[in-house]
Amino acid sequence: MATCLFTAQTICAEMDSGTPNDTTVYTPWFGSPADAATFLVEVQAISRDATLTIDVQTKKVDATDSAAAAPTIGSSISRTATGVGSSRYAGMLELVRIKATLSKGTTDGVVYCTFRMLPVAWELN
Repeated sequence: MATCLFTAQTICAEMDSGTPNDTTVYTPWFGSPADAATFLVEVQAISRDATLTIDVQTKKVDATDSAAAAPTIGSSISRTATGVGSSRYAGMLELVRIKATLSKGTTDGVVYCTFRMLPVAWELN
């Protein structure tokens, strides 16, 4: 049975005196059983003027974290409202992780987002 990559998480970001302070969090690295997959994020709650961006990163087992790169095919999942967003990625290496970034819009203040990553749909060879 497939499970979520992690239970719901809440992160906050702010803009102070016109300077954005985005918040970025990463999942631990996990093995990639296939070259391609569809990743899904469910946004359960999000502030007005907030954007959650999900990126997938990949690397070889012996590479450092700084060598992490985006898969060769796929684009960020960007959400500004509740609901589910998805993107298909291909060109994965041996390890994969999720990078989640919450950004605040144009006015000063704090925003939040509660989200979870749904089970990955791996395209097994």
